[in-house]
Amino acid sequence: MRGRAKSLSWLLTVFLPAGGLMILITRWLWHSRHLLHWDSVQFALAMNQFDVSQHQPHPPGYIVYVYLGKLFQLIWPDPNIALIILSIISSVVAFCLVVLLVQRWFGKTAGIIAGLLFLTNPLVWFHGLVAEVYIVEAAAALVVVWLADTFLRTRHQKFLWWMIVALGALGGIRQSTEVVLLPLLVYVLVTGGVWRQMAWKVLAGLAAVNLIWFVPVVTMSGGLASYLTALWRLTRATISDEYGLQGLVGLLITNFAFTMQILRQALLPGLLILLLAVLPFIAEESKKKYRIDWSGVRFWLAVILPGLLIIPLILVKNSGYMLTITVFLLGLVAAAIVLLARVVGNWRTRYRTPIAAILTAIVLGFQSWAFFALPVRAFYYVSASINSIRTIDDDLDEVMSTIEKNFPPNESAVWVTGDYVFFGQRHFQYYLPEYDVYTVTPKSFVDYPERPIWHVRGKNVSDFSDKLTLTGNVRYLVFIRQEIFGPADDYQQIVKDAPDAPLAYYNLDDADTREFLRNKYNNYFVIERD
Repeated sequence: MRGRAKSLSWLLTVFLPAGGLMILITRWLWHSRHLLHWDSVQFALAMNQFDVSQHQPHPPGYIVYVYLGKLFQLIWPDPNIALIILSIISSVVAFCLVVLLVQRWFGKTAGIIAGLLFLTNPLVWFHGLVAEVYIVEAAAALVVVWLADTFLRTRHQKFLWWMIVALGALGGIRQSTEVVLLPLLVYVLVTGGVWRQMAWKVLAGLAAVNLIWFVPVVTMSGGLASYLTALWRLTRATISDEYGLQGLVGLLITNFAFTMQILRQALLPGLLILLLAVLPFIAEESKKKYRIDWSGVRFWLAVILPGLLIIPLILVKNSGYMLTITVFLLGLVAAAIVLLARVVGNWRTRYRTPIAAILTAIVLGFQSWAFFALPVRAFYYVSASINSIRTIDDDLDEVMSTIEKNFPPNESAVWVTGDYVFFGQRHFQYYLPEYDVYTVTPKSFVDYPERPIWHVRGKNVSDFSDKLTLTGNVRYLVFIRQEIFGPADDYQQIVKDAPDAPLAYYNLDDADTREFLRNKYNNYFVIERD
């Protein structure tokens, strides 16, 4: 008992502070300079004016996350930095909870290994550097799991009620993860022996906590009808674009492939170690010695399995979707390393520590390599690597500075059809606030298809129209090169002092160019010049 208390004391006083400091240093050192993602910009806009009907943020709304960001905005006014600080603090919280949860289940050594794996995991590292919701979601999910485990160990109902509060608050951070953890709640109620007397009370309590954040979301979005319309439009667009194009089976295959790619980057050696750790429990000569703890199996399945089953049913186009599951899997990988070292140690005692060190080093080495060495497009989606962050930052710098340097705001219009996620309308709206920026109205917006042109200017101007009207003062129509409506034509011009920038433009001072645009793109443009 004294040795266990001493181990926990060492974790609390030495390892956790040291690991937390490492996170603060490494995350701040490499954090992104710009809002990385379309969603990131919408979160930043929501910090200025929250309205889900305007996709600030996108449905179903992430109000707890947005207002946590506003809290950190009191420290640092820049929304990008405020949200990154939130990601860094959440990384520290998640690190501490992972270490303590794994230590509680599998011992001090496993807790330390889990902490080391967390520090260097590319998925965890990447999302601690950017203005995105996923590491905050993971930290909140860990709080829920920690409270669930504490209740099952102590049977004190206060921990169950705190779990309900945490689970409801998690819904205000990212709703899908609250749904994914509902089976864990059922497991806790059944295993804790309180299902019959507590189920309805718990359900009512969870509903009440969700209403605390849901009512403000609806109110600030123009009422329930406006909110539900925005939610339905996004859902319908998602179904028509993805399920409609690929079919259910095709989409499931694609999502499964994406899921495997994400896990491959984040955990490939760890997954192999997990599989290897199953052998002592099934081999004839060892299964009597290494008995399966079925209560532990059921608990961890309740934590991890629903996500593995549900997430591939939705759109897996962002590595962050798998972050929370990855964090829990890191804990199991640490336990597997300790188990394999113990198996070898029972054969040759002196090999126990070296085996644990070697397996840990293999995983740490792979994770570090994946974060620092993988190219931007290592997978179908942008990989969770430092190269992705640097490339996106540099490209945004180049594109925005080239436009500002060469095209006066009052004489230019920007047409956006580039990368929807990383060079979409929102980035131009945010980083070029003095410019009129246009794009095709997304299918997920209420105004589609009646008003197919979406116009924004700065944070507060957003309207829709039938056509893009280029008034007499507009001399330049700027766009992402060869991405306007099809292949390049003879009238597109390249910016001379930035030939490598992915930009082109039409010079509307030229009569032939105006005539060409009128003839070819009459369904989109109205040019108010002779």
